[in-house]
Amino acid sequence: MAVYLDTNIFIYAFTDEVLYGKGCRELLDAVKSGKSSAVTSALTFHEGFSVIRRLVGFEGAVTFAENLLSMPNLQIIPVDGARLLHSLHMIKKYRILAGDAIHAASSISANCEFFYSYDKELKKLEEIKIRTPRTP
Repeated sequence: MAVYLDTNIFIYAFTDEVLYGKGCRELLDAVKSGKSSAVTSALTFHEGFSVIRRLVGFEGAVTFAENLLSMPNLQIIPVDGARLLHSLHMIKKYRILAGDAIHAASSISANCEFFYSYDKELKKLEEIKIRTPRTP
């Protein structure tokens, strides 16, 4: 069964974030090596590119996008009408941001076992099981 990876997992790994970067890289390495399979939303491309461009610059953002799109054992699923409708339901139920709701709905539609994220807002969602990568 696959796990879902929120955008912040990719960003922290790419930027070598002080507290979480190592754990995120280890999780992504497990996916790349085939020890785990993972799913993320096409929204991750947009969110990650935008954040990395702001933090590192355009070339860094392009490298981020290339790495994301070529990652083995990672399925990037589309943001379609059914997922948006489910997202709207979650927005109304939990009063969360649209991006968080799209990620949650994507995870649910892909039947992911766990949802890896550092987003504390998502912990209130009953429909997903939040986990964080191990930290040193």
